[in-house]
Amino acid sequence: MIFLIKLKKTSMKRNDNKIWIGIVIGLFTAVLSIFILYLVRYTNMNLGDYFVLLYRSKRLLSPIVSIAGVPNLIIFFLFLNRHKYKTARGIIMATFILALMVVFIKILLT
Repeated sequence: MIFLIKLKKTSMKRNDNKIWIGIVIGLFTAVLSIFILYLVRYTNMNLGDYFVLLYRSKRLLSPIVSIAGVPNLIIFFLFLNRHKYKTARGIIMATFILALMVVFIKILLT
């Protein structure tokens, strides 16, 4: 009977250590960072005008996307300390996606 109880506990273990979860977390963190930057810095305009400003001002878009990747470093170390290596790898992949976006904005759009 004790063996069956232990078997049920191990079979109900969550497997949230996946790369795609890390990518989603990393990209969501970047979007959340951009929104928090809006709340802190650009409260004098509405959200639609803020996104129009980001779209039209290529000089402003690149640094904002760069800053949005910084919180990924903190989340990366949190998952690394919890031994969720695949999720941490996904967060790094999301950070590389953001870096490629910055390069794309810098080279092709300016």
